[in-house]
Amino acid sequence: MTKQKTPPIVEVEWVDSWSAHGWRNKADHIDHHGAPYNGVMHTIGFLVERNKEWLRTAGSYDGNDTVQWNCLQSIPNSAIRSFRVLRK
Repeated sequence: MTKQKTPPIVEVEWVDSWSAHGWRNKADHIDHHGAPYNGVMHTIGFLVERNKEWLRTAGSYDGNDTVQWNCLQSIPNSAIRSFRVLRK
């Protein structure tokens, strides 16, 4: 098998959505730690793909010519606040 070049490692700051079931008032919109939920997430991973709709990262990959990814995450571009390459 051919060894693939290591993909870039990136950091993404993005805004996640949040929902709750049942009737709630505005004050009930808190996270599981009891703090107001702001939905800001930080992801660090291997850059799998970036296109006009989303950015996709992975937590690990096998490095072989068939490239198998693990822990894939797709983030809509509309949710991304910032993006930077940590390692090319």
